[in-house]
This record gives sequence, structure tokens and C-alpha cells, in this order.
Amino acid sequence: LPEKQETKEYCTLSTEQATLYEAVVRESLQAIAGARDDGLAGATTGATAGANDIERKGLVLAMLMKLKQICNHPAQFLHQIDPGSEYGSAGDDPLARSGKLERLVELVDELLDAGDRALIFSQFADTVRYLERPLKGRGLKSIAAVSGETSDPTSFAWRWPRPPARPRR
Repeated sequence: LPEKQETKEYCTLSTEQATLYEAVVRESLQAIAGARDDGLAGATTGATAGANDIERKGLVLAMLMKLKQICNHPAQFLHQIDPGSEYGSAGDDPLARSGKLERLVELVDELLDAGDRALIFSQFADTVRYLERPLKGRGLKSIAAVSGETSDPTSFAWRWPRPPARPRR
């Protein structure tokens, strides 16, 4: 494989993403504060305080996972991705709902116009399947999905065929 190239790309959250993000942060901080207050009220032993520390850490990790899902696409967080299909509901426009997906499609267009290829990885398999329709709509003939469920993504990349030239728009 060629050397990995990384760049930082900044995306603006959609209105739906920003609303969900703020709600999750607010609710999570309230739950974390409640766990802290419960720990202070009942902390007569070190064991009780330690249990509350673990509970708070669990709440923080759960919040971070939810925020990652929201930033990927609201449909992922809201469990609107049907595991049996490649896309959300019939009238769903995924680009309008996710700034991150919108930017990804722009990057894919740039790569294809330059004749390049890309390997896109996500720890969320449902998100990879959700990407198929919007990316195929950009002129890709095929999409080979690699996700957190892929046992050996490196060998997968070696089998990945070189795409045919894409007609100019």
C-alpha cells in the first residue's frame, strides 16, 4: 500500500446534528452531575466513592460514543439505519442531514476527478452501508465496504480493483 496520507477536514454540523449534539451534552452533564451528587451524599466509604467514579466515567464514555454517532450522521444516533438496506427511509437525503457526509462526498469527487482512489474506514459498519447510495450517486461503479467488522482490511485493500476512469462533468 502507498504511504498513508492524513489531512484534517473541518465540517459544519447540520442544524439537526447541532440540536442533537447540544441535547446529548446537556442530558449527559446532568446525569454525570447526578452521579457525583449521589456519590457525595452516600460516600461514607471509599468503595462507594470509587463506584461513583466508575459510573461517571461510564457516563462520559457513553456520551462520547453518542456524540461520535451524531457527528457521523443523525440517522446512526437515532437508529434510523435499517440493517437490511443500504439507506435510510425512502425520502431521506443523507447529505442534508450530515455536514460530515456532505464533506466526504466533496472529497470523493475531488479524488475521482484526479483519478485517485480512497479507502474509507469507519468503526461503525452501519455507517459504511449507509454511505453506499450517496457515493454511488457520484459516479462510482462499485463500492467495496471496509468497516470495523472487516477482519483484515490490509488484505482487502490489495484485492481492491482499480476503478475505471470517470467521465468529466
